[in-house]
Parts: sequence; C-alpha cells; structure tokens
Amino acid sequence: MAEIKSTLDLVMEKTKNMKMTAGERKHLREQELKRKVKSLLQKFMDHGIRLDSLKKELENGDAEQQAAMQSILKKEVLESLRPFADNEKSFDVLQNILNVKKKPLEKILEECEHELTKKRAQAEKAMKKTLALQGISGSALIPNIDKEPEWKSVFQKTITDYRKKMEAAS
Repeated sequence: MAEIKSTLDLVMEKTKNMKMTAGERKHLREQELKRKVKSLLQKFMDHGIRLDSLKKELENGDAEQQAAMQSILKKEVLESLRPFADNEKSFDVLQNILNVKKKPLEKILEECEHELTKKRAQAEKAMKKTLALQGISGSALIPNIDKEPEWKSVFQKTITDYRKKMEAAS
C-alpha cells in the first residue's frame, strides 16, 4: 500500500539538495538584525524597556554585528523623527547610544516645521480661492487640506527632503 506523506515530508524531500548561498545567508542575517533592532526600539519607545537596557541589548554580539545594529538603529531613529511631534525619546537614543549631536538635528526639524507651516498656509489659501470660485465662501470656512492628495504629496516630499538633510548632518 502506498505511503501517505505529510506536507513537511514533501517539502523536505523537494529541498534536500538545496543550499543557501553566502549572499542569501548574509541577507537573512541582515533581515533578522533589522527585525531585532526595530523590535528593541519599539519597546523603548513604548516604555517597555529603559535606555540602558536598549544599549545593553545592542552591545550583544561580535563587533561586526554591533556595527550593523548601530547602523540600522540610526536609520530607524532618523526615520522616526517627526515634525510637530514629541521626539525626545528618539533624541535620547541618538545622543546617548549613537553619540549624534542633538542640536543640528533639532535645527533641521524646526526648519522643516517652519517650511511645512508656510506651505500649508499657501495650500489653504489656494483651496479657499478654488472654493470661492465654486461659490463656496464665508468666515466659517475651514478647508480640510489634510484630505487633499496634492497636499499629502507636498507634505511627504518636504519630509523626505529634510530627512536627507538629517542623515547628512548625523
């Protein structure tokens, strides 16, 4: 009588001669480190662990692994910086773990906030003008600029530009 094979048996049979290349192993290790760093950073941001615990966890492993984790952490923290938000925890990580100076980044973030405020006012003014041409006007009119795809695009492009400046400054 024929033997019934489990799915695992079939997969193992199909893959028994397959081996990972060095590049695939390296990519897999990088992905694992990235997941680990993101998880640790999220725990810190959510008050699940303290800064010293985060630092200790990042010091585990060999020198190459530590350097890779520091690089990943820096990229993740810079991406977490948001205009008009409380960025103190991100700045704590940058200063106390990555030894990045806070002031230049704060200045760039303030410039970003100023530019976004200016662009938002211009977009709201243009939207009011468009609505007025359609016969919609009044002192109580407040355009919902956040729903406009055009504004979302301008907002995202401005953030991206300033993130590049922050990366260069750090």
